[in-house]
Amino acid sequence: MFDKTIELTGEYPSDFKPTVPVKEVQKYFDAFEFYDARMIGGSKMFYREEHPDDLIVFNANVLMPGYGKVWFGDLNLTEDYLVLREIAQNLNTDLYVLWEMDGRFGEENKPFDIINLFLVFKCFPAIHICCETRCHEKFPDVFFAVALPSILAWIHH
Repeated sequence: MFDKTIELTGEYPSDFKPTVPVKEVQKYFDAFEFYDARMIGGSKMFYREEHPDDLIVFNANVLMPGYGKVWFGDLNLTEDYLVLREIAQNLNTDLYVLWEMDGRFGEENKPFDIINLFLVFKCFPAIHICCETRCHEKFPDVFFAVALPSILAWIHH
């Protein structure tokens, strides 16, 4: 057996390197203590057990039109959706929440009409849209979208 050190070059495909404009957007998330790589629990399993009825997105990605990916970390949408709405209102924009693998490895760079098919949650400045089928039980004042293979069917609860 050999002990050998190798040097890796280049960036890892999922490295998130925010641009200066994205760093300015992130200040709005920071104001609500939504720091990059936010963790809402030490153990995903235990957190889910403690919040069995909540819509939890570990390693979520938040995208914004014109900027792309602006934030990543854990979200409990049952508790955090009002904060996301306030951030969207302050920025006067829509926010798109994606599952981890739909917002990494270059997937976050797809056009927004494609990204819409993989949404967990979309927050407009005034309303929310949830694409997770369990949402209607959790968010009484939210618009819901059911992701279908090629379209989004909008449903108001």
